[in-house]
Amino acid sequence: MSGRQNGNLFFYFPDASEKLKEQAKAVHENLKDREALDENLRLRNEDHPERGVVDFFEELEEAQQKARRAQAREAAATKRSEETKADQEDLPADPKPAAPRRSPNSRIVCAEPAAERSGSSLRPADSVPGETMTLVRVAAMLKTVALRLSDSLSGERDAGSHSSDAKGKVGGKTKSPAKGVFKHCFPQKADEVAEPNLVQKIAHMLGMNKFAAYIIMDASWAGERVKTMVRTPKAYDMAYEDVRFPAMDGCQLAAWYIPAKDKASKKLAIVGHQSWACANKSGCETHYRHGWVKVEGIDYVKLHKVLHDAGFHVVAYDLRNHGESESKLPSGFGEVEFMDAMGVMDWVNGHSVLKDCKVALLPFCVSGVAFMKANSLYPKKFSQVVAWATTNIFHGPTIMANRPYMFGMGNVQLLNEALKKKQAQYVKSGELTNPDIKFTAQRISAKPYAPDVKVPILYCDVMHDFADYHEMSCPDIFKEFGKDLREELRQRNELHFLGPNQPAPFTTEGRNRSEGYNFYQSDAGSKVLLGFLSKYCP
Repeated sequence: MSGRQNGNLFFYFPDASEKLKEQAKAVHENLKDREALDENLRLRNEDHPERGVVDFFEELEEAQQKARRAQAREAAATKRSEETKADQEDLPADPKPAAPRRSPNSRIVCAEPAAERSGSSLRPADSVPGETMTLVRVAAMLKTVALRLSDSLSGERDAGSHSSDAKGKVGGKTKSPAKGVFKHCFPQKADEVAEPNLVQKIAHMLGMNKFAAYIIMDASWAGERVKTMVRTPKAYDMAYEDVRFPAMDGCQLAAWYIPAKDKASKKLAIVGHQSWACANKSGCETHYRHGWVKVEGIDYVKLHKVLHDAGFHVVAYDLRNHGESESKLPSGFGEVEFMDAMGVMDWVNGHSVLKDCKVALLPFCVSGVAFMKANSLYPKKFSQVVAWATTNIFHGPTIMANRPYMFGMGNVQLLNEALKKKQAQYVKSGELTNPDIKFTAQRISAKPYAPDVKVPILYCDVMHDFADYHEMSCPDIFKEFGKDLREELRQRNELHFLGPNQPAPFTTEGRNRSEGYNFYQSDAGSKVLLGFLSKYCP
């Protein structure tokens, strides 16, 4: 039997009351207009876009406060009518409105009720049910944390690109590492060995880590959206071939082979996409994961065009459980998908034209971790690889147990327990037999495999993605690349943060993680990429 479980979050919270479920459903129904919500979250203050997070929770709290005041007035009126019907019309006046409150680090004055603000996607405050006290408390907690994040972000204008030697040297000068937007609130901890505290144990009992294991191993992103090609190479006037080949375990993979204009070219670029998001080799349209994490639209075919115009053959493939590749469980955030990377390399190494090419690898996120694991296990398959470029690779303990939005509830030991139980289900069903697969937070990571990347790597990543912790994880991973090489060889590696406040050419419009996926095909990013490849894959 498959390890797939119900994707409803409340499946993992069996003790949740029906009333709470109804409240959550009501909130979800009233936040359907996701574009309006995004405007509410990110664009309220042009000088401080991070304030949007705070404004959202202030709106929610104010709406609930107004509802409670209305209910209190109604209760008081009912009580008086029971005491004396003669005074039925003697109702108390509305409470005196609170004085306008100026939020820290913002010119926005939060005084008017949320439902009266233009652009709000919340329902009128008076219609909010009174049983939402739990959500109010959560909103208040999140608001406090968001304010602290806002304070930290506004006080720390991004520290710029990191060095090729991971010591802070940029252009021959020395810079101190960026303090980071989240480190003030969530300082780095020994997250891989820490014993769980009471809050973490309660979260585990409620099913938080079980839900994380489901997301990782049950291909929670599966559906029509992830299968749909947003565009093909024809959109950019490129001839291509649809090809199919097996992964190491026989899973059938789909790919595009885009031959270079010069058939005699000896340069090949292999491009891999991310997982978790509903993306494939073509990219994706803007969508939301888990109802609130926005994935902005991505155009990978534009990246293929950049490489094609630079004289490269291009191979772009779909990960298993994505696009036109076979759906096969378990998924694994790279722990399983390394077998896909092996399938790609076997196909390339057996191709009459491509087998003699110098190879530039551009695998992102899960495909990046997958290629790094494959490179560590089977280095001879990668003998033609001369350069890497990547974004959004990750370290499991950081992204799964120390993410800022988890508010300290994540714990690696407890997460590993959930992963172990989930793996046992797949082993028992016969769907998982490879001895090189063992699900732990530490193995779902680029970090253990980075030392075996001994060719130059370009690593550009969004600094302030609220859904991740790049400030902490990127330097932590980067320092591992080729760590056993001589210092002059490590100096070839480059790490650059992306963001609205980063110096050119690393300036982006926003902080969404998709800025990383779209960077190398942007006007500025393509120059960075091609400049790097011209040195190491000419």
